[in-house]
Amino acid sequence: LVSVSLALRVSMFCPRESIACLNLTIIERGIGAKKGRILMTGQCIGEDMIVRVASFRDLVPAMALTFVQVMLLEQNDLDKICEDFPHVRAVLRKASSKMAFRAALLCAASRFQNESGGW
Repeated sequence: LVSVSLALRVSMFCPRESIACLNLTIIERGIGAKKGRILMTGQCIGEDMIVRVASFRDLVPAMALTFVQVMLLEQNDLDKICEDFPHVRAVLRKASSKMAFRAALLCAASRFQNESGGW
């Protein structure tokens, strides 16, 4: 936990500024929105950063509605932390597999629905 907190970096966004979802992003102050969902203090975006296949990730950026302060954890920092804690790597790999499987199912269902014109 200490290693993660030390790896976090702070970033600020102005209203209407795009917030990339490439990293784990935790809203510390302010209000944002993503895909019609309001994001407030303590909420996260980019949780799927642990998924390696980009097509299975939600890379749609969020938008700052007010001034927003976030804490970011980058993938390479997480990888460095996992080198010291191999049991954490196993947990993250399992979570990544679940996220990727869910994304693949949603993608297949969407394709099926588009090709067949509905259920």
